[in-house]
Amino acid sequence: MFHSESTDHQNSSAPQPVGSVWRRLLGRGVTYAVGGSFIAVLVYTVVFSMRIANGVARSVDIPTHMVRLQILNASGVRSLTAKLSEQLSGYSDADVAISVVDTSLSDATRIPASFVISRETETDNARLLCQKIGLDPSTVVSRPLIDNRDLITATLVVGDDYQRIAPLKKKPKEK
Repeated sequence: MFHSESTDHQNSSAPQPVGSVWRRLLGRGVTYAVGGSFIAVLVYTVVFSMRIANGVARSVDIPTHMVRLQILNASGVRSLTAKLSEQLSGYSDADVAISVVDTSLSDATRIPASFVISRETETDNARLLCQKIGLDPSTVVSRPLIDNRDLITATLVVGDDYQRIAPLKKKPKEK
């Protein structure tokens, strides 16, 4: 009379509840997303490391001294101020970077010998400038400016011996 039915309800052909299917798909999606993100980060790290190793990253030499220069022309040659300004402005090497911030003609009489005035209490920048342009560093005079709003570090007073000032070769600009 009593017929016993099989209690095995987990037949492979039996439909599963909708919530468990979504949970399983969502679990797989999260697993794939995390795995894909890990692979993407790994590939980026390898490519970035290879670019550095192949020289894409480069170091920049920063000069140890910065000279903000004022040029005072006391030679009597009017066109000389512009020529020296063009030649010296923007010069840079491992030791010094020069920026011409002011140029003018001297109101005084002509001066026979060119020299450099340090506008700071320390004369290191002015002495280095003298070495670079071929003047004697021992002739540097220290006269700090009271109202130095242009932050001038040195003044080049150009005299009748302006031919002694050595031309500086500027580096070609990198692209």
